[in-house]
Amino acid sequence: MRRNLYFLLAILGYILLSSKSCSDGTENNAASQEERVIQEKIDIKNEFRSEFLPGKSLAAFEHKAKQKLTDLTDYLNILSDNSMDNSFKEQSKLMIFNLFISDTTNIRNRLINDADFRMVSVKEFVKATTRSGSKKIMLDSIWVTEPLHITSGPNYKGRLAFSGRTQSRLAKDSASSPPVTLQAEFFVSKIKKSFGTDTLQVWNLSLGTIY
Repeated sequence: MRRNLYFLLAILGYILLSSKSCSDGTENNAASQEERVIQEKIDIKNEFRSEFLPGKSLAAFEHKAKQKLTDLTDYLNILSDNSMDNSFKEQSKLMIFNLFISDTTNIRNRLINDADFRMVSVKEFVKATTRSGSKKIMLDSIWVTEPLHITSGPNYKGRLAFSGRTQSRLAKDSASSPPVTLQAEFFVSKIKKSFGTDTLQVWNLSLGTIY
């Protein structure tokens, strides 16, 4: 009888210890997760305040520059699509202007017309794209030709190259133009941005001249 009692007590003790161990593990995991979140916030704040960007941040901005170039062609295709509502087109115009360092930045017209080598401002390019109507832009590939590097002050500059072509939206003429290769500058610099009641200088990416 006493032996059975000892046995039951041993099992009960094991269960209690196991339960405590699991609880401790859960608490440790929660604490560890909280520490990681706190560290990530500290890293973000440090990056905002830093005058220089670490290598992994530069690589992330280069990837983001490629995405912005893809976004640009998506917005341009909305502008040149006669079936799209005007409200979508107006919003796309604003999105395009926000992609560039300035609305006076130049773009080579070959992006929408492979035979036109003129350089025009973003504003003029947007007007020309809206009038083009029947063509859409397709990107084949994008790659970095000049990694981000410091220029003047706390500013970084890089360069992309990309291959693209245009294709008619008309069913009777679905052939695409010969591919053209163009280059696009991109910049990373600090701008003031509001976070609630606080204003911080944060790193911002903008597209530059496309030629």
